[in-house]
Amino acid sequence: MVVKDVTRILDLFLGDSQLNIPVGLDPVVRAHSEVFAMRRLRDRLSLTSALARVAGKYDVGAIRGVYEGVEPSNADNDTPSATAKQFAKQWMG
Repeated sequence: MVVKDVTRILDLFLGDSQLNIPVGLDPVVRAHSEVFAMRRLRDRLSLTSALARVAGKYDVGAIRGVYEGVEPSNADNDTPSATAKQFAKQWMG
């Protein structure tokens, strides 16, 4: 019953418009960004090369966070290690 009421209230305020969530807060964009980063790590692309392919589609902060989480000592231009590649492959399944 509460969900129905909340939905009705949102419909009144939003009408048919779609709710716009900032890219940095949208969990779907963040998840896509993390998968993008893992694919680039699997391909052993540097963070700089990966970010060059973003084209505004992904959350740069999330991508940077994945890279820093997997290889915290790498500089942006460093090629990810074979260990990072293996980790990304396992993470992706």
